[in-house]
Amino acid sequence: TIAIPTSGKWVFEAQSSNIDGSSRYGYVGICQMGNHTVDSGTNYIYGINLGNGEVVKNNSVLVDIGAGPTTSLMRIEYDADADTIKIFDDNSEVFPASTGVSATVGLTGHESLHFYVAPYASGTDFTVNFGASSFTNDPTTDYLGLNTTNLLANSTPTVDNPDDGFAVITLE
Repeated sequence: TIAIPTSGKWVFEAQSSNIDGSSRYGYVGICQMGNHTVDSGTNYIYGINLGNGEVVKNNSVLVDIGAGPTTSLMRIEYDADADTIKIFDDNSEVFPASTGVSATVGLTGHESLHFYVAPYASGTDFTVNFGASSFTNDPTTDYLGLNTTNLLANSTPTVDNPDDGFAVITLE
């Protein structure tokens, strides 16, 4: 996976074709990767349970937005500069819109944030788009897909002295 840069506005889409809200469910959102060994559960995540509609942060339910979106097309937007998340269900903002809950992510103490999908139950599927192809719905202005093209365009690679890494060698 590609870590979300520490600045900029980033987006991805995720959709399942078979979440039913009872035997099959899953989460989409942001997770923290790095110097911990937790590989299950809902610690170190900020996202939505597509089975029941609960928005979860670090193993705590922040708000229940109602019935789970199940097979809706979900879009997650993360503003790294403001450290905020927005969650869209079929192009309608469902979090934090009208919930009264802070959208500040605040996942700290680890090395990096990543977008994630987490299917729960055997056979649960997801299709994701990080912007390598066109998004189904237009992201909010200035949000970019987390792909190599956008990452390179938003970085400033420099080579101070090309001779340090590249030089002509003549063999005789």
